Amino acid sequence: MTLAINEGLTGTSATKDDLSQTETVLRADIQATEKTLRGEIVSTAESLRAEIQATEKTLRGEIASTADALRAEIQASEKTLRAEIASSADNVKTELRKEINDSHISVIRWVIGVGISQTAIILAVIALIKF
Repeated sequence: MTLAINEGLTGTSATKDDLSQTETVLRADIQATEKTLRGEIVSTAESLRAEIQATEKTLRGEIASTADALRAEIQASEKTLRAEIASSADNVKTELRKEINDSHISVIRWVIGVGISQTAIILAVIALIKF
Protein backbone atom coordinates (compact mmCIF):
# COMPACT_ATOMS: atom_id res chain seq x y z
CA MET A 1 0.00 0.00 0.00
CA THR A 2 2.82 2.30 0.77
CA LEU A 3 4.12 1.74 -2.70
CA ALA A 4 0.80 2.60 -4.24
CA ILE A 5 0.50 5.79 -2.21
CA ASN A 6 4.08 6.70 -3.05
CA GLU A 7 3.43 6.11 -6.73
CA GLY A 8 0.29 8.22 -6.59
CA LEU A 9 2.19 11.05 -4.97
CA THR A 10 5.07 10.99 -7.40
CA GLY A 11 2.72 11.06 -10.38
CA THR A 12 4.15 8.25 -12.40
CA SER A 13 0.84 6.41 -12.64
CA ALA A 14 -1.46 7.11 -15.59
CA THR A 15 -5.04 7.97 -14.83
CA LYS A 16 -8.07 7.56 -17.07
CA ASP A 17 -7.92 11.26 -17.81
CA ASP A 18 -4.25 10.96 -18.75
CA LEU A 19 -5.04 8.09 -21.09
CA SER A 20 -8.00 9.94 -22.56
CA GLN A 21 -5.90 13.06 -23.16
CA THR A 22 -3.12 10.96 -24.72
CA GLU A 23 -5.67 9.23 -26.94
CA THR A 24 -7.09 12.57 -28.04
CA VAL A 25 -3.63 13.95 -28.79
CA LEU A 26 -2.68 10.78 -30.68
CA ARG A 27 -5.91 10.84 -32.69
CA ALA A 28 -5.30 14.49 -33.57
CA ASP A 29 -1.71 13.65 -34.58
CA ILE A 30 -2.94 10.73 -36.70
CA GLN A 31 -5.54 12.94 -38.40
CA ALA A 32 -2.99 15.68 -39.05
CA THR A 33 -0.51 13.15 -40.41
CA GLU A 34 -3.22 11.58 -42.56
CA LYS A 35 -4.26 15.01 -43.87
CA THR A 36 -0.61 15.89 -44.61
CA LEU A 37 0.02 12.56 -46.35
CA ARG A 38 -3.17 12.86 -48.42
CA GLY A 39 -2.06 16.33 -49.48
CA GLU A 40 1.36 14.99 -50.40
CA ILE A 41 -0.24 12.13 -52.36
CA VAL A 42 -2.45 14.58 -54.28
CA SER A 43 0.51 16.89 -54.91
CA THR A 44 2.71 13.98 -56.03
CA ALA A 45 -0.04 12.63 -58.30
CA GLU A 46 -0.49 16.05 -59.92
CA SER A 47 3.25 16.42 -60.33
CA LEU A 48 3.51 12.96 -61.89
CA ARG A 49 0.58 13.66 -64.22
CA ALA A 50 2.28 16.87 -65.37
CA GLU A 51 5.55 15.01 -65.85
CA ILE A 52 3.79 12.25 -67.81
CA GLN A 53 2.11 14.85 -70.04
CA ALA A 54 5.41 16.63 -70.64
CA THR A 55 7.14 13.34 -71.43
CA GLU A 56 4.29 12.34 -73.74
CA LYS A 57 4.52 15.68 -75.54
CA THR A 58 8.30 15.32 -75.89
CA LEU A 59 8.02 11.75 -77.17
CA ARG A 60 5.28 12.65 -79.63
CA GLY A 61 7.53 15.44 -80.93
CA GLU A 62 10.42 13.04 -81.26
CA ILE A 63 8.19 10.52 -83.04
CA ALA A 64 6.97 13.18 -85.46
CA SER A 65 10.51 14.40 -86.06
CA THR A 66 11.77 10.87 -86.65
CA ALA A 67 8.85 10.12 -88.96
CA ASP A 68 9.57 13.29 -90.96
CA ALA A 69 13.26 12.42 -91.18
CA LEU A 70 12.44 8.89 -92.34
CA ARG A 71 9.97 10.21 -94.93
CA ALA A 72 12.64 12.58 -96.25
CA GLU A 73 15.16 9.74 -96.35
CA ILE A 74 12.69 7.50 -98.18
CA GLN A 75 11.96 10.26 -100.70
CA ALA A 76 15.67 10.85 -101.25
CA SER A 77 16.26 7.13 -101.71
CA GLU A 78 13.31 6.92 -104.07
CA LYS A 79 14.66 9.85 -106.10
CA THR A 80 18.13 8.27 -106.25
CA LEU A 81 16.72 4.89 -107.25
CA ARG A 82 14.52 6.44 -109.93
CA ALA A 83 17.56 8.27 -111.32
CA GLU A 84 19.57 5.03 -111.29
CA ILE A 85 16.72 3.17 -113.01
CA ALA A 86 16.42 5.92 -115.64
CA SER A 87 20.20 5.85 -116.20
CA SER A 88 20.18 2.06 -116.47
CA ALA A 89 17.25 2.22 -118.89
CA ASP A 90 19.11 4.77 -120.99
CA ASN A 91 22.22 2.55 -121.00
CA VAL A 92 20.14 -0.47 -122.02
CA LYS A 93 18.47 1.55 -124.79
CA THR A 94 21.84 2.75 -126.02
CA GLU A 95 23.25 -0.78 -126.01
CA LEU A 96 20.17 -2.12 -127.82
CA ARG A 97 20.40 0.62 -130.46
CA LYS A 98 24.08 -0.19 -130.95
CA GLU A 99 23.32 -3.90 -131.29
CA ILE A 100 20.45 -3.17 -133.68
CA ASN A 101 22.72 -0.92 -135.78
CA ASP A 102 25.44 -3.60 -135.73
CA SER A 103 22.81 -6.14 -136.77
CA HIS A 104 21.66 -3.88 -139.60
CA ILE A 105 25.23 -3.54 -140.79
CA SER A 106 25.72 -7.31 -140.60
CA VAL A 107 22.47 -7.93 -142.50
CA ILE A 108 23.45 -5.36 -145.16
CA ARG A 109 26.88 -7.01 -145.52
CA TRP A 110 25.24 -10.43 -145.75
CA VAL A 111 22.76 -9.19 -148.37
CA ILE A 112 25.57 -7.56 -150.38
CA GLY A 113 27.64 -10.75 -150.08
CA VAL A 114 24.72 -12.89 -151.20
CA GLY A 115 23.99 -10.44 -154.01
CA ILE A 116 27.62 -10.55 -155.20
CA SER A 117 27.64 -14.33 -154.92
CA GLN A 118 24.43 -14.61 -156.92
CA THR A 119 25.79 -12.19 -159.49
CA ALA A 120 28.97 -14.27 -159.75
CA ILE A 121 26.92 -17.43 -160.13
CA ILE A 122 24.70 -15.82 -162.77
CA LEU A 123 27.72 -14.55 -164.65
CA ALA A 124 29.31 -17.98 -164.38
CA VAL A 125 26.14 -19.61 -165.68
CA ILE A 126 25.97 -17.09 -168.54
CA ALA A 127 29.62 -17.73 -169.34
CA LEU A 128 28.96 -21.49 -169.38
CA ILE A 129 25.96 -21.09 -171.58
CA LYS A 130 27.92 -19.03 -174.12
CA PHE A 131 30.53 -21.72 -174.46
